[in-house]
Amino acid sequence: MTAHFTEKELACPCCKRCNMDSYLLEVLETIRGECGFPLKVNSGFRCEAHNKEVGGGLKSQHLLGKAVDIDTSRLSAEMKYKLAEAALVFGIRGFGVYDRFFHLDVRDREPRFWINCEKRMV
Repeated sequence: MTAHFTEKELACPCCKRCNMDSYLLEVLETIRGECGFPLKVNSGFRCEAHNKEVGGGLKSQHLLGKAVDIDTSRLSAEMKYKLAEAALVFGIRGFGVYDRFFHLDVRDREPRFWINCEKRMV
Protein backbone atom coordinates (compact mmCIF):
# COMPACT_ATOMS: atom_id res chain seq x y z
CA MET A 1 0.00 0.00 0.00
CA THR A 2 2.83 2.39 0.93
CA ALA A 3 6.57 2.16 1.49
CA HIS A 4 6.10 1.35 5.19
CA PHE A 5 2.57 -0.07 5.52
CA THR A 6 1.22 -3.26 3.99
CA GLU A 7 -2.29 -4.21 2.96
CA LYS A 8 -2.12 -7.15 5.36
CA GLU A 9 -1.54 -4.96 8.45
CA LEU A 10 -4.24 -2.46 7.43
CA ALA A 11 -6.90 -5.01 6.44
CA CYS A 12 -9.83 -6.10 8.59
CA PRO A 13 -8.71 -9.23 10.46
CA CYS A 14 -12.01 -11.07 9.98
CA CYS A 15 -12.90 -10.43 6.32
CA LYS A 16 -9.48 -9.30 4.99
CA ARG A 17 -11.02 -6.29 3.20
CA CYS A 18 -8.78 -3.24 3.06
CA ASN A 19 -10.69 -0.17 1.89
CA MET A 20 -8.24 2.42 3.20
CA ASP A 21 -8.61 6.10 2.39
CA SER A 22 -5.80 7.30 0.10
CA TYR A 23 -5.38 10.58 1.98
CA LEU A 24 -4.95 8.71 5.29
CA LEU A 25 -2.27 6.55 3.66
CA GLU A 26 -0.39 9.66 2.47
CA VAL A 27 -0.62 11.25 5.92
CA LEU A 28 0.43 8.03 7.65
CA GLU A 29 3.47 7.65 5.40
CA THR A 30 4.44 11.30 6.01
CA ILE A 31 4.13 10.82 9.77
CA ARG A 32 6.27 7.66 9.58
CA GLY A 33 8.95 9.55 7.66
CA GLU A 34 8.92 12.42 10.12
CA CYS A 35 9.16 10.11 13.13
CA GLY A 36 12.03 8.07 11.72
CA PHE A 37 11.01 4.89 13.55
CA PRO A 38 8.59 2.05 12.68
CA LEU A 39 4.90 2.43 13.51
CA LYS A 40 2.98 -0.76 14.24
CA VAL A 41 -0.69 -0.70 13.20
CA ASN A 42 -3.02 -2.52 15.60
CA SER A 43 -6.18 -1.75 13.65
CA GLY A 44 -6.87 -0.23 10.25
CA PHE A 45 -9.98 -0.87 8.17
CA ARG A 46 -12.84 -2.62 9.99
CA CYS A 47 -15.97 -4.19 8.57
CA GLU A 48 -19.17 -3.62 10.55
CA ALA A 49 -19.00 -7.04 12.22
CA HIS A 50 -15.43 -6.60 13.43
CA ASN A 51 -16.05 -3.03 14.55
CA LYS A 52 -18.98 -4.22 16.66
CA GLU A 53 -16.90 -7.11 18.05
CA VAL A 54 -14.17 -4.76 19.32
CA GLY A 55 -16.61 -2.18 20.69
CA GLY A 56 -16.03 0.45 18.02
CA GLY A 57 -18.45 3.35 17.67
CA LEU A 58 -21.36 3.29 15.24
CA LYS A 59 -19.71 6.10 13.27
CA SER A 60 -16.15 4.83 13.65
CA GLN A 61 -13.71 6.23 11.11
CA HIS A 62 -12.28 2.69 10.86
CA LEU A 63 -15.47 1.70 8.97
CA LEU A 64 -14.57 4.28 6.32
CA GLY A 65 -10.88 3.34 6.14
CA LYS A 66 -10.02 6.77 7.55
CA ALA A 67 -8.49 5.60 10.84
CA VAL A 68 -5.66 3.55 12.28
CA ASP A 69 -4.68 2.60 15.79
CA ILE A 70 -0.91 2.75 16.31
CA ASP A 71 0.65 0.54 19.00
CA THR A 72 2.49 2.74 21.51
CA SER A 73 3.21 0.04 24.11
CA ARG A 74 6.90 -0.15 23.18
CA LEU A 75 7.49 3.52 22.44
CA SER A 76 9.37 5.78 24.83
CA ALA A 77 7.71 8.97 26.06
CA GLU A 78 9.89 10.93 23.63
CA MET A 79 8.79 8.74 20.71
CA LYS A 80 5.11 9.10 21.69
CA TYR A 81 5.53 12.86 21.80
CA LYS A 82 7.20 12.87 18.38
CA LEU A 83 4.39 10.72 16.94
CA ALA A 84 1.69 12.94 18.44
CA GLU A 85 3.37 16.11 17.22
CA ALA A 86 3.81 14.77 13.68
CA ALA A 87 0.21 13.52 13.59
CA LEU A 88 -1.18 16.90 14.54
CA VAL A 89 1.10 18.81 12.15
CA PHE A 90 0.54 16.57 9.11
CA GLY A 91 -3.24 16.30 8.89
CA ILE A 92 -4.67 14.07 11.61
CA ARG A 93 -8.06 15.48 12.67
CA GLY A 94 -9.11 12.81 15.17
CA PHE A 95 -6.56 11.92 17.83
CA GLY A 96 -7.29 9.53 20.71
CA VAL A 97 -4.87 8.58 23.45
CA TYR A 98 -5.28 5.15 25.03
CA ASP A 99 -3.07 3.18 27.41
CA ARG A 100 -1.39 1.16 24.67
CA PHE A 101 -2.20 2.90 21.40
CA PHE A 102 -2.99 6.17 19.66
CA HIS A 103 -6.05 6.42 17.43
CA LEU A 104 -5.38 8.60 14.35
CA ASP A 105 -7.98 9.58 11.77
CA VAL A 106 -8.63 12.00 8.93
CA ARG A 107 -12.31 12.66 9.62
CA ASP A 108 -14.20 15.12 7.44
CA ARG A 109 -15.94 16.73 10.39
CA GLU A 110 -14.58 19.03 13.08
CA PRO A 111 -11.26 17.98 14.68
CA ARG A 112 -11.47 16.02 17.92
CA PHE A 113 -8.96 15.04 20.63
CA TRP A 114 -9.69 12.64 23.46
CA ILE A 115 -8.03 10.61 26.20
CA ASN A 116 -9.55 7.26 27.08
CA CYS A 117 -7.13 5.12 29.03
CA GLU A 118 -8.30 1.52 28.94
CA LYS A 119 -6.66 -1.80 29.62
CA ARG A 120 -7.88 -3.51 26.42
CA MET A 121 -6.36 -3.01 22.99
CA VAL A 122 -8.68 -2.62 20.02
